[in-house]
Amino acid sequence: MILALGNRWNSPRCYPPLRDNKGSIYEGGHREPFLVRWPGKIKPGSRSEQIVSITDVFATCAEIIGRSLPKDAAEDSVSFLNCLLGKQVGPFRVASVQQSGKKSFALRKGKWKLIDHGDGRHELFDLEADLGETLDLHGKQPEVARELTGLLQSYLDRGRSTPGPALPLSHKVFLGEVRYMKK
Repeated sequence: MILALGNRWNSPRCYPPLRDNKGSIYEGGHREPFLVRWPGKIKPGSRSEQIVSITDVFATCAEIIGRSLPKDAAEDSVSFLNCLLGKQVGPFRVASVQQSGKKSFALRKGKWKLIDHGDGRHELFDLEADLGETLDLHGKQPEVARELTGLLQSYLDRGRSTPGPALPLSHKVFLGEVRYMKK
């Protein structure tokens, strides 16, 4: 049984460190507990700090039943089966892409989170030191910002964050370019 808990656990009143709420590009919009029970496979009471996305369920289920994903499907899905079984050493993916509507993109890599708001604003947060995303380090950590921007742009250019053939997006997205204006 897989159970993902909803927004009530990360609303500002219930969990003050997280910024904003469901649907936002900030942690309050994406960070939710993911609970799994699999008797005989997953050790009861075990815990992982891995970053898992709902998109990863597809690749994980395919691996559980011994199937390969089509090369043109689930382009951002990475199996986290080894995480569930307690066999994962280190991160199971390079980075994780988040999106809020068609406007904002974020990239999580290790402790870092880069946000491109689509309106010319960019932010960079160290989530180990600042889970509430209150201290923007974009101007203070230009090397990290450049690295993450380059990685996110490469994912957008390829239309995927996993190995396999490029699956170009229906429209080109350029990070740093104003894609919309606030009203």
